[in-house]
Amino acid sequence: MAQATTLRFSPQSRLDSWKSVAGYLGCSPRTAQRWFSEYSLPVRRVGSGSGRVFAYVDEVDAWLRSRGHSLVANRAALGASAVLEMRAIDAEMTSIQASEARLPFATARFDRTCELLAIAEKMWNTLSALDLGAITRLYREAIDSNPEDAGAFAGITIALIAGGLFDNVTTSSTNAAARFALRQATELDSAHAEVRTANAWVRLVLDRDWNGARCDFDAVLGQRRSFAPAVVGRALSHITDGKLDDAAALLLDFTAQFPLSAPSMIVRCWVEYLAGDAAAARYLIAQVRRAGISGSLLDALDALAMIDPNDPEKSIQPLQALIARWPVHYPQHSLPKGALGYCYAVAGREQDALHILDSLTGFAAGRDTEVDYSRALVSLGLNDFTAAIHWLRESDYGGSLWSFGFAVDPMMASLRATPEYQSMAKGFGHRVSEATNLQLACVS
Repeated sequence: MAQATTLRFSPQSRLDSWKSVAGYLGCSPRTAQRWFSEYSLPVRRVGSGSGRVFAYVDEVDAWLRSRGHSLVANRAALGASAVLEMRAIDAEMTSIQASEARLPFATARFDRTCELLAIAEKMWNTLSALDLGAITRLYREAIDSNPEDAGAFAGITIALIAGGLFDNVTTSSTNAAARFALRQATELDSAHAEVRTANAWVRLVLDRDWNGARCDFDAVLGQRRSFAPAVVGRALSHITDGKLDDAAALLLDFTAQFPLSAPSMIVRCWVEYLAGDAAAARYLIAQVRRAGISGSLLDALDALAMIDPNDPEKSIQPLQALIARWPVHYPQHSLPKGALGYCYAVAGREQDALHILDSLTGFAAGRDTEVDYSRALVSLGLNDFTAAIHWLRESDYGGSLWSFGFAVDPMMASLRATPEYQSMAKGFGHRVSEATNLQLACVS
C-alpha cells in the first residue's frame, strides 16, 4: 500500500486553485464551484470572471461552521489528530469516494445528509403532484443521518406547507409538525437560506403575515435566484399584492429553466386567469398537460377558465364533462362543482345550483380547504352577496390557495365595489398595519 501523503494547513494558508479548494473540502472541483455559486463558498477571483481563484483556509472553515459542520471535528471523530490533515492517498477516504460523490464532510454520515438534500432540491425543479411525499421522506432521512442539519428541518416545513396548499388538504397535526420543524431549523441556523424560505412559507400560509413573507422570500432570492420553493412562494406573494406582471415575469424566468416544475407552471396558469385572459390560461393549461403535468389543481383552474361570463349556459356541458371524470381521481376537491353551480345559477337553473350548494356540505366535514371558495362561487351566481362574503371570509381563514388571489380574482368583480367586500378585504391575510408589519418583518 502506498504511504499516505499528509498536507498540513495553518488557518492563514491560501488555496490557489479550484483543485486545491476541492481537495481541502474533500469534493470534486465541479462541486466546489457549485457551492461557490449556490451557497456562497468564500472563494475569491483575481481579475475577470475567468481569472485565477484563491481562498483562505480560515474563511473556508468559518463557512463550514456556519453550515453546521467542521472538518476538524469530523476528523477527530475518525480518530485523526486535532490538527487538520488532508490525505492525498488514504485508503479509508478512497473507499468512501468510490461509493459516493465526495461532499464537504469527513464522514459518510454527513456525506449522506448532503447528498439527500441535493437530491431533494433537484426534485423541486421537476416536481409533480406525487413528488412532495418523496421529497418529505428525503428530508426525513437527512435528519436521521444528521439531526443538526438546519436545511433538512427547513425542507420538512416547506414540503408540508406547500403540500397542504397545493393539494387543498391540511390538518392541524400537519401544521403543528411544520412549525416544530421550523423551530428546530431556526435554532440550528436562522440565517440559512432554506430556513428563511421555510419561515416565509409559514408566514405566508399559516400566519397570513404577507409582508413578512415578502421580505424573507426577497432575501433568499437575492442569494439563490433559482430556488424553486422561494420562487413559487414569492410569486404567490406578488399575487396577494395584486402585482400579476411581477408574478408572471418571475415564473416565466424560472419555468424557462425548469419547465417540469408543476407548482411553478400551475401558478403561471393561475396568473393568466387572474389577469382576465381565460383563453390564454386554457391554452397554457393544455401546454402544461402535454408536458406530463396533471392533477386536480390543474382541473380546478381549467374549470374556472371554462366559465364564460357572457354565456354561462355554454359552459355547463364542458364543466359536466370535467366533473364526470374528476371524482374518480380527486374526490377531495370541490372547485369544479362550485364553478358548475355558479353557471347553473347565472343561467337561471336555480334548483340545480342549490343542489350543488347542498352537495358541497359533505366536503365541509372533510379536509378540503377550497370548499368555502366553491360555496362562495355558487352564492355569487345566486346573487346572495351576504353568503358569498361569509364563505370568502371562511376561505381566507382556512388558508386556501384561492384566498391569495381574492384582490384580483375576476369572479369577485361584482363584489369589489360593495362596502361589505371592502371592509372584508382589509382583513385578508390577517395583516397588521402595512408600514409597521413591513418594518418588523424585514428586521426579523
